[in-house]
Amino acid sequence: MNIAIVDDEKIELETAEAFLRYYISENFQNYESDIHIELFQRKNEFLTWFSPQIYQVVILGGNMRKLADYIANFDVKIIFIKPQEDFSMNIAIVDDEISELNAAELYLRSFIQKNYPEIYSEVTIQTFSNTNEFLNVFKPGLFQLVILDIRMEEIDGLQAAQIIRARGDDDVNIVFLTSSDDFILNGYRVFAVGYFLKPISNHEDDFSRTFEHIFPKIFKNTPEIALNVSGNEIFVPNRNILYIDIDYRHRLCVYLADGKKFVTANNYSEIQPILLADERFLECYHRIIVNMDYIKSMEPDDFILMDGTSIPISQRKKKEVKVKFMRYFAHK
Repeated sequence: MNIAIVDDEKIELETAEAFLRYYISENFQNYESDIHIELFQRKNEFLTWFSPQIYQVVILGGNMRKLADYIANFDVKIIFIKPQEDFSMNIAIVDDEISELNAAELYLRSFIQKNYPEIYSEVTIQTFSNTNEFLNVFKPGLFQLVILDIRMEEIDGLQAAQIIRARGDDDVNIVFLTSSDDFILNGYRVFAVGYFLKPISNHEDDFSRTFEHIFPKIFKNTPEIALNVSGNEIFVPNRNILYIDIDYRHRLCVYLADGKKFVTANNYSEIQPILLADERFLECYHRIIVNMDYIKSMEPDDFILMDGTSIPISQRKKKEVKVKFMRYFAHK
């Protein structure tokens, strides 16, 4: 077996190697001579040698997200030396049948722990026994996966999915829980990515197959932007950005859909072309760029976002800005 360790910090690289060799000597003594470890301090050097036929395991240090996205396309086991600071996954499960709600959470946690142990601690699962309770919490960009029971009182799963899409979240993955497959075709009208039958205890294999199909889609590389925050490079998916502007101290501020705000050392002129290359983004005012997916309404002089924020529309470019927004809205 060949193992590669990649980290741009030499001390972290050597520490990881020392711990790995100790672990192998303690647990795989009989196979120690068959395990080869190679160290790479530069990503480009690693990529020069990399192929899935050579390395079966790749251990990655900090700031290796893009490299991980690339090698995830191959049949290679990826392990992170430390959790990626910019990575998190939020999952919501909504079912008014408590036993099935608990079962879905239990099986999902077990699936993630078994198949994605390196990100297990970064996954948050929230359960809701009431659709209204979930919708009061929900906002675009907050969840990467939502599991909805189709049959619920007051607001059922299909209606909840329609509300999710109507609020502008086209990216969140929706999976349905159902006791019958009669509703499945309706599920695809809201772009559901899967479903599984209840009771879950009778369909464990189907449950696993569903998420074996879905999780690679969630992890699939999506457009993201590199930000310099307090001297650290973090990667933020474009879809999570609400808007950007410049504050009174001439610093670039990035506002996210989950309520977070980053003050970055990046220049506006550096970030502007990257965002405007993404059709979701519109420069609606001098040094203000808004994600049109989060626009709730268009007023004469402002855009109102999903969270209530008012974003000004340039008087000089008002007609151009409004035309661009209406074209985008019409083709969503």
